[in-house]
Amino acid sequence: MREIGERSAALERPLLLVDVDGVLAPFGHGASEEERAAEGTLDVDGLGIRIVRDLRGWISRLEDAFECVWATAWEHKAPLVFGRVFRFGSGWPVIPFSGPNGGGPTWKLVHVAGWCEENAAGRRVAWIDDDLSWDAREWARRRDETLLVRTDPARGMTAADVDRLLAWAAMPQAEA
Repeated sequence: MREIGERSAALERPLLLVDVDGVLAPFGHGASEEERAAEGTLDVDGLGIRIVRDLRGWISRLEDAFECVWATAWEHKAPLVFGRVFRFGSGWPVIPFSGPNGGGPTWKLVHVAGWCEENAAGRRVAWIDDDLSWDAREWARRRDETLLVRTDPARGMTAADVDRLLAWAAMPQAEA
């Protein structure tokens, strides 16, 4: 019997694992002039990182629907940079990517899967990244209640991606 005050995984917001490069910061190779004009630039250690201008509004909407987690090679640098500049992400957990990557095509998968096993048992998980291959899709299929959103690294996260994530988060969790 559940104690009063104990939260059920079914009542918790789903988790959203967020990458930076190719998602929040598009690479731009192949982006149209119009797409490039709709972006800003963030200075990180003297490097100009492209950022989609609607980023803060999109993240605000996603934070209302999800508990967000950094899933980026930026690791602990992501919350510092994005927290300072955009005022989001400083309190998000960070998935560490040290150690062997497992050798599969989705290099982050072994770390994400391990983190989810430890921290997200029974929780719905969405993962937005530009580098999600067949092995990530297979993991998501086996895990259930998992959504993968693969972005075009040239364009990064789009309004359609945000809408897809929000629609998924609004769906009720399947009964176990």
